[in-house]
Amino acid sequence: IDGSIEASYCHRIVAYSEKGDHERAEEMFYLARQQKEKCPFCFYHIGNSLFARGMFDRALWCWRQVVEMDPDYPQVHARIGDACWAKGQLAEARTNFIEELRSNPGDIDVLLDLGELLVEMGDRMAAAEKFRQVLELQPEECTAHYHLGELAREAGDLRGALEQFRRVVKKDRAYPSAHLRLAQIYHEQGARSESLYHANCELAQQQHEEDVLLELGNLLMDLGQLGSAEVAFNRVLAANPRCAGARHSLAVTLLMAGRTDEGIEQAKQALRIQPKYMLAMHNLAMAYLTKKDFARARFWLREALDIAPDDAELKQLRTKVRVARIVQAARTLPRKLLG
Repeated sequence: IDGSIEASYCHRIVAYSEKGDHERAEEMFYLARQQKEKCPFCFYHIGNSLFARGMFDRALWCWRQVVEMDPDYPQVHARIGDACWAKGQLAEARTNFIEELRSNPGDIDVLLDLGELLVEMGDRMAAAEKFRQVLELQPEECTAHYHLGELAREAGDLRGALEQFRRVVKKDRAYPSAHLRLAQIYHEQGARSESLYHANCELAQQQHEEDVLLELGNLLMDLGQLGSAEVAFNRVLAANPRCAGARHSLAVTLLMAGRTDEGIEQAKQALRIQPKYMLAMHNLAMAYLTKKDFARARFWLREALDIAPDDAELKQLRTKVRVARIVQAARTLPRKLLG
């Protein structure tokens, strides 16, 4: 009806960005600028689109343009903080988050972001203070409780960590990693049944990050739940077949279950992805020792020792292979008949 209505282009930047159609979002941005050169709304939202595509420098330039046009534009300093953080400029990110909080001190999301940034910067006391500020404003905020639990766990305060993680799962039983943390703490305390319960609660959730699944799989191995550990590692590999860590951990799980040939194949696949994976070589040597295939066991031991010549476990394994080979050779020697 009227192609000169600038707002129609502005809002389509947001719509296309939300749909993930960033090329069209950028097209709307340039069409909007033909009607109005300086519009903080347009620059702010095309910045969001650029940030979503990993174009942090361009996003930062757009958001700084917004500040020049309207220094009090909502959330713009927080977005600048996000871009600086993504670029590794942590001090500048902190400055911008604090600037955002000056105009909106009760912004829960910004307080949480600043707390997480402070953790990354190593200022754990200041981070804990931000998470406590969040809880003063919103006592049941799971993310704040979770991070306070992580900080307590890192400090060795397992009792305090348990309290925080319990609060998380009481409020949100599906909160990512909360059951895993409880399972790990109970395992450290020797409470096997509680650890198993929470580990299985975590495994029952279908959405997981790779690192979480690897931690969960390793814990399940420690608990002797080899079938469940295999599920966790296979879930990683379904999303990322080239994860060498998951391949190796799956190999260990299979070897522990007595499925030696399958374990060997997974360890070899891990080495195809990461050729200098010393632990995979170590476990291949152990697997071939179990099969009494001493030639292959010695081969993988040599490969591993080339990488870590002073490794004590490899040296012990080398001795085991020598002894086993000698014992096996002695058993196959023809017996002499006594005259």
